[in-house]
Amino acid sequence: MRTYSSLLEEFATELGLEEIETNELGHGAVTIDKIWVVHLAPINEKELVVFMRAGILTGQSQLYDILRKNLFSPHSGVIRCALDKDDHWLLWSQLNINDTSGTKLASVLTSLVDKAVTISCEPTMKKEDDDHRLSSSHLLV
Repeated sequence: MRTYSSLLEEFATELGLEEIETNELGHGAVTIDKIWVVHLAPINEKELVVFMRAGILTGQSQLYDILRKNLFSPHSGVIRCALDKDDHWLLWSQLNINDTSGTKLASVLTSLVDKAVTISCEPTMKKEDDDHRLSSSHLLV
């Protein structure tokens, strides 16, 4: 049976990092392209959540468009969207630790960043560029 810690080790190896530092609760994070901070946290012994803050809501049409695609799914790793109190998009995915490999977690991370790029329309990044650069691993405080 895979543990959260062993999955993070496998994930770090997949990303070419020595480790992903975590705090006392197991929360960790990686920074992608010097812009995107993707957080990882155990929910319990069987599940983890991967989440990030994306761009700010640009209007009601964007809200309706994104939330209409935010339906329930029986599939693990589906990207979900919400708004925080400052109208920034929050993107997350909930995964079963035992059914997730370091490779799958890296794929979910890429999907999160791709969705964040799409939502925020960053002028310096292109959606079709899915070769994101990992700049560091850092402790979530």
